[in-house]
Formats: sequence, structure tokens, C-alpha cells
Amino acid sequence: MHPTLRALLGATLLPACSAAAATSTLDISGTITVKAAPCEISIADQDKLAFGQIAYENLKPSEMTELAAVTLPATLTCPNGARRVQMSFVDNMDPLTMRASFTIKDRTDTSKLAGVYIVRLMDGVNQGRLSGIWRFDGKNDAHLSDQAWANTPGSGMGFLQAVENASFNINVKPRLLSQAAFSPADEIDLIGSFTINLIYI
Repeated sequence: MHPTLRALLGATLLPACSAAAATSTLDISGTITVKAAPCEISIADQDKLAFGQIAYENLKPSEMTELAAVTLPATLTCPNGARRVQMSFVDNMDPLTMRASFTIKDRTDTSKLAGVYIVRLMDGVNQGRLSGIWRFDGKNDAHLSDQAWANTPGSGMGFLQAVENASFNINVKPRLLSQAAFSPADEIDLIGSFTINLIYI
């Protein structure tokens, strides 16, 4: 385009601009997308574990009663490539207290403790090879340990090597309080829950 013609076009547009409205609105829009999590954890049996009905008479009079342990298979996969990942455990019934055991409460009154349970991670397999489960304390220290601790900041459990396709078993071993903690006339609905969070390192 000839330089002079550009100048003439500019001069012609100026009056049209001056005749425009005194105000104008510009709408802003867009979408913030969320990237899929690098890794996923899945527990068998739809993430639920039921111990069924427990007769009051079967509880010990003055000490805790152990129930049969239940083992659930779990998988940890990173479909977009191997990642260093750890698992941290949160006791949803009592998320403020750090301990080696998780709590079982009375569903109708969660201030009442009904029992505890221990969570162990066992039979680890990573990339098709047997692999021990390690506990990491957040200070570059790690040691073999199969027992999960609840609500422990900065710590996690997992494999030493990066994970792409791994599996392990979650072993849950509950113990209920003695008969003295319950009324023989009242039926109690038990509840317990924990969450596994993935930590990428």
C-alpha cells in the first residue's frame, strides 16, 4: 500500500472514532484447565470395608478385642511416565492427632471412641519386581516399615524407585474397646475412615 494512502485512510477514520459512544465495555473470559494428576491410587472393593455385625457378648470384658484382619489389594499407577511418589495417611475421624493407629468412632456420637485399627502396607511390587515399602520422614531419611502413621506432617510411605505400575496390599487390623466401654442395651453403628494423599517428590 502506498504510504500516502495509509495516511488518508487514517484521517478518514478519525471522525468515525470521535463519533463513537463515550463508554465501552470489554468482557473478559477464559478457562483455567486442571492437568490430570500424574498418578492415581485405587483400592479394591470400591474403597469400603465392612466388618458386619459384632455381638456385644463376643467383646472381652476388660480388654480390647481383636477382629480378624482384612487385606485389600491396591494399585498405584502413573500413566504419563514414572514418578517419585509417596503416600501420606489422614485419619478422617481424628485429623489433628499423630499416632500409629487410626480411630473407630460411634457414628451417632463421633466424640466417643469405640476402637482403633492399624494399617499396614504389604507385598509391594513395583515395575514387576518385589519391592519393600519404605517410610520417609521428610528429612531425607528412609527405612523399611509396613505400618502407616496417621496425620504425620512431612512424612510418607512408598517405594524407593520411581513408580509407573505398582501394587501392594493394604492390611487393616481393628481392635474394639472392652465391654465396659459400651452399653449392652444399645446398638452402636461403627464408623472409621482414612484418606491416602499422594506426595510428589
